[in-house]
Amino acid sequence: LYNTSVNKVVNDKAGYKKERTTTVSKIDAGSYTSVASGIVKDFLGEGTNKFNNAKGTANCFRESTLTSTDVKSATCELKDNQYIITLNLNDGSSTATGASKTDNSAITKCGLLTGKSVDANVDYINSECVYSSLEAEKINVEKITADNKTVTIVVVVDAETGNMISYTASFDWGAVINNLSKGSGLLAIKISKATGNASTVVKLSDFEW
Repeated sequence: LYNTSVNKVVNDKAGYKKERTTTVSKIDAGSYTSVASGIVKDFLGEGTNKFNNAKGTANCFRESTLTSTDVKSATCELKDNQYIITLNLNDGSSTATGASKTDNSAITKCGLLTGKSVDANVDYINSECVYSSLEAEKINVEKITADNKTVTIVVVVDAETGNMISYTASFDWGAVINNLSKGSGLLAIKISKATGNASTVVKLSDFEW
């Protein structure tokens, strides 16, 4: 039922509003923490971004391919002719180096947007996103690892039409950057380990069918 409702949004090109809010709870870059905090927050996408997906387009969501093996627990309640679906997804992780990029996370399958670089429209930022964005700024990185956990999704669906009424996804995540460097000589910056933790909430509302 979850996959069907998400895929109906994409295939029918429903209109809706999307709001993504990320709050950074911790940054640690050793002696460079105060200097790097603003940059790290940008790469972690801190703040609130709002989007309007006009009816007839499909820009802010994608089809879901979740299976039962991706889900810790699930409930579905029928109330006032609406299905209320709650999913708790398995924790996941990703890694990125110059040679390889991997991600085993269930969250990549649920319909939220992912990407290859940090972008305001990207809902789930993984290691590849952070790595590519740092690389674009000519910042050298040996390895990035990231994790996502406590992933909870609540969807309300009209029981008669199958049309989605609301969608909320929330999750905690963190990234560890190993051997970060930029510049040379006296202006060189070298950080052996930098970490960041954040929480993200993505909401879809005001659907137009």
